[in-house]
Amino acid sequence: MIHLPGVLRAAVEVQAFCEEQQWRFCFIGGISVQRWGSPRVTQDVDLTLLTGFGDF
Repeated sequence: MIHLPGVLRAAVEVQAFCEEQQWRFCFIGGISVQRWGSPRVTQDVDLTLLTGFGDF
């Protein structure tokens, strides 16, 4: 059984951690399409860290 409130709570925790580390990031996958009004049942939180390429 999928528990969306639990998934959203996990997303908030991950967001807080990334912000504490001052990491640039964005959510991707099922959690992000929720924001744009396309309901999707998801069981996890996916994100991408924006790291750049070397020292550029």
